[in-house]
Amino acid sequence: MPAAAADLFLLKDPEDAGRTGQLAGSGLGTPRTVADWIKTFVTRPDKDLGRAGPVRPFVPVALDRKTLWLASEHVANGGLPQVAELMNGCKRRLLEAEPADGDEVTTT
Repeated sequence: MPAAAADLFLLKDPEDAGRTGQLAGSGLGTPRTVADWIKTFVTRPDKDLGRAGPVRPFVPVALDRKTLWLASEHVANGGLPQVAELMNGCKRRLLEAEPADGDEVTTT
């Protein structure tokens, strides 16, 4: 899998000022908060879940493979069309980043 683009961050990146300098101020708080939540809740067992293992079993694997990315986007007052356009752009980027060969190839 290719490295994350400049505006996509791995969970360790919000702590790296060299990777997140463009998110100074309020733009950096959200990726840090989400990264902390993933590390402290999503990747760990939860007694209320009713089964052993992490809340989301695929997340530790995605972290190991460096395929779980964070992005900071601002869509205030944009409305549904802007959000839909943003999500379609994210979908295109993720599909382009998908491995083309090897054991990790998925078919849709």
